[in-house]
Amino acid sequence: MPSCKKERTVTTDPYAEEDEIVRINARRLTEYPNATKEGEEAFYDVTKQNSVGTPLSSALWVYLDYTTVSFDGRFIGSSVTDSAKLYRQWSASTRYVASLKRNDENSLGKELHSILQKCREGEIVTVGMSAKAGNATGLWKSRTNESVIASIVITKVLNDPKAEEQKLIQNFMNSHSGFTLRDSVYKKVDEIGTGKVIPATGRVHFRYGAYFLDGSLIETNDETIATRYGITLPSNRTSLLSIAVKDDAAFVKGLSGVCEGETVGSKLQIVVPSAMAYKDKGKGNVRPYEPLRFEITIVNYTEL
Repeated sequence: MPSCKKERTVTTDPYAEEDEIVRINARRLTEYPNATKEGEEAFYDVTKQNSVGTPLSSALWVYLDYTTVSFDGRFIGSSVTDSAKLYRQWSASTRYVASLKRNDENSLGKELHSILQKCREGEIVTVGMSAKAGNATGLWKSRTNESVIASIVITKVLNDPKAEEQKLIQNFMNSHSGFTLRDSVYKKVDEIGTGKVIPATGRVHFRYGAYFLDGSLIETNDETIATRYGITLPSNRTSLLSIAVKDDAAFVKGLSGVCEGETVGSKLQIVVPSAMAYKDKGKGNVRPYEPLRFEITIVNYTEL
């Protein structure tokens, strides 16, 4: 005869049986008595004030640094090198910089956006959030129902990130001579190869390094570059990159045509403004309105 006893569901999620809202309120009342409640899923406390800072309510974009841990102390993420090292979670392959976020609910999430409108540039705010509210910020990712405590530094507010990008590119050009502007990208030939001249059609095969303008490496398939940065490339990451000489939709627009007219064996540097890369959205570690620099060594060319 089958048993009438209800089987207990076994779960590997240590938070699934807890009431997250109750947990958030309890943490606020016991450990953050001066904090202000923000809806049902968040609270905040401005722990460092800056009365002369620009109010976020008047800004379109904001740079935010953060360090986030779960309620039980598990490290979740940080944009700050020292914080990552403090939690023994620092990684040479991680880029530790402030995130550039559009100052709206879609980019920051409802709760964090509402909180920041009450803050100013230069302030530090401690935020307690549900997993859902925290993950909506796009800054970190916690487990289901895993509430978090985040220390958020409002490092800078601005209204025209494109102008900031143009200033960054100009400063780079002022200290790096030899670049010429063509088709909206900056190009420099470091070494002229002795191979065949590359026409406008066909495919070009090259080794490359992709960088931010501060010199941080994004990715590479070149073992020499990897060694320079103390990285060992797996065997599946050392193949030559092969792209159409022009208009290859699989790669950033700014690389289209940069090898045309060059010779096999040449070494190039290309600075690509965000308008020819990831625009105002960014991608992965690339922030919105962020220019990129590529080092390219042309190894081969094949006709179609």
